[in-house]
Amino acid sequence: RYLGSTSATSADVTGTLAPDKRPTASAHLEVVGRRVGTNQEYDGLVSLTSAGGVQANLRKLDGSATAVNLATARTASGLSYTAGIQPNARLQVHGTSPTALRLRVWANGSAEPAAWAVTTTDSSLALQAAGSVGLRSYLSGDQCAGGADGPGVLREPGRPS
Repeated sequence: RYLGSTSATSADVTGTLAPDKRPTASAHLEVVGRRVGTNQEYDGLVSLTSAGGVQANLRKLDGSATAVNLATARTASGLSYTAGIQPNARLQVHGTSPTALRLRVWANGSAEPAAWAVTTTDSSLALQAAGSVGLRSYLSGDQCAGGADGPGVLREPGRPS
């Protein structure tokens, strides 16, 4: 889902992934900070593993449907996934040439951490324009019923959650 009426070169987007069970493979939340067009975007990826790990990474789509990692995926500090935990993800995308990106992850109901899990910059020409923001969640592999195939919350800047 995208907020198509939003168009900016800087965005601050928060999303929440709310699966009711630990995934048998993995569950993912993509927080899109700038979508310039089809297969042209910056996103923050939060992955919940079947072992309870929570990974954070920054990626881009630069003309292809295959995402390119902009940094090395990092384990979210102090956070592991168990049933009922709802990870929040906050992605900030700022400026052009270069665009600064940063992502942090924490458990819903806990204080947002001061430290960013992953940060980077990128200057891919096609992505240095205003774009919309959005949120996607999906499951990988063979999943049990009641997984994360849809529940997520996209919070618009300046609006209550």
